[in-house]
Amino acid sequence: MPTFVLPIDNDSGANAYHARLIIQGEPLYGTHHPAHHLPGIYYTYALIFKMLGDHPNSLQATLIFLIWINGLVIIKIGDALKNHSGGVFAAVFFVLICSMPNLLGDTAEIELFANLPISIVVWLASLQWNNKKSIYVFILIGVFSAISFLFKAVYLHSFAAVGLALTLDFLINFKENNFYDFLKNLLFIFLGWALVLVPVFLYFYFEGLLPRFLLVFKLGSMHVSISDYPWYFTLIFPLLMVSTANLIFLIIGLVGVIKSLIYFPRTLATNKKSGILQFVIIVWAFLSIIVAGFSRHYFPHYALLIIPPLSLLVGVEIAEWSNRINNYFFNLSPFKKYIFPVTLVLVVIGNTLYSSQSYIEGYIKYRARIISLTEFVSNYTLYGKINLVAQDIAFYIKQNSNPQDTILTSTQLAQICYLANRRSSVDVLWPRYVSQLGSPERAFETKPVYVVLGPNFQYDEETREWLYLELEKSYDFEITFDYYRLYRNHTNKN
Repeated sequence: MPTFVLPIDNDSGANAYHARLIIQGEPLYGTHHPAHHLPGIYYTYALIFKMLGDHPNSLQATLIFLIWINGLVIIKIGDALKNHSGGVFAAVFFVLICSMPNLLGDTAEIELFANLPISIVVWLASLQWNNKKSIYVFILIGVFSAISFLFKAVYLHSFAAVGLALTLDFLINFKENNFYDFLKNLLFIFLGWALVLVPVFLYFYFEGLLPRFLLVFKLGSMHVSISDYPWYFTLIFPLLMVSTANLIFLIIGLVGVIKSLIYFPRTLATNKKSGILQFVIIVWAFLSIIVAGFSRHYFPHYALLIIPPLSLLVGVEIAEWSNRINNYFFNLSPFKKYIFPVTLVLVVIGNTLYSSQSYIEGYIKYRARIISLTEFVSNYTLYGKINLVAQDIAFYIKQNSNPQDTILTSTQLAQICYLANRRSSVDVLWPRYVSQLGSPERAFETKPVYVVLGPNFQYDEETREWLYLELEKSYDFEITFDYYRLYRNHTNKN
């Protein structure tokens, strides 16, 4: 599996750094702060490291398991739609496309973990519309919605879709008794939310960290406000990202959305349960596009949020085409009946493989020992070259410093601290947020042995004045790695 040999990326490396400190007994938002993220992903990483060991491969092994579980959840949603074959097709597409390097499916990004609770919310709601009503279902909808929220505050799209569908169901059958049932169900959902969120807020409150925890929402607002792209790129970027990964998949999915919308009134009239569940999937798909493009940043992994609902739309659409052929051309041989849907499935899979052609080719060459691992990572993966640079910098720092030394990484390569196993001299890894959490000069209070200076992603390409002055006063330039410069403290030379 290629993912097990790739160097860790900056987002995953930052998450892993915080997880390591959590395991060492330092709560998040205390001595270390993740800036604009809620705690879900960091405690998930910490749990994985605690169970399987502090290594990137522990994350990848867990993700393989979670993505397959997510595929089973998608099959169950397909069953609720009375379309098992469509659910199976959808699960195949989901697992395959979520693993694509074009969407950073070979990393350990938040979206890969969060898609599971997001999908479970829809599956639980489908039970409610298939005569399996239970207060526990509504409580669990709240629980998994809250878990999704703890990964990122905007991950409420499946919850919103279910909430709108419950409201639609209530309005269609408006009666006084239904109104009380509707309120009761909402109460149980919010009880589920409370069961998750109240302990989280209380934990940080009793740790004395609630104000720093709540800073997440302020910094999150900053994160989504820095884009210069107009509002309509909220829709353009996610669709563009999916199209570059698998255009055929996107086209069939959009056809499924349009067709479902056209026939929605008739479906709702003839089969209310099926119609409402279709409504959930359509709204889930639409809202997932908005959530993926909410910040108007072109980060490919954001598009992973769209894959679960779009997979269902594509899988069900292909299965329905197959059923129509069977109904209208019942005299055809089994081979002729299934040749069209099978061809479509193969075309979608083929488009996936074609889009990943360079990646697959490079991995085959690496396994055949035609090229080295470094050549594969550098030349055939999306951000491989820059991740190798981070790995080299981390190795150099580790070889030329002591375990108790701190370092300052004023760059987007946030994985350096994790790879070097050195503490950051400042509580936040991302350069943009250093000044937002206190005086920036605090970064030099522990006299970091190394300062890594380089491009700061899309945020800030210029060296800050406070950093420049400290470099002039206390640091010597030592070595360059690609575009990244290492400066060493005068007082920390071996």
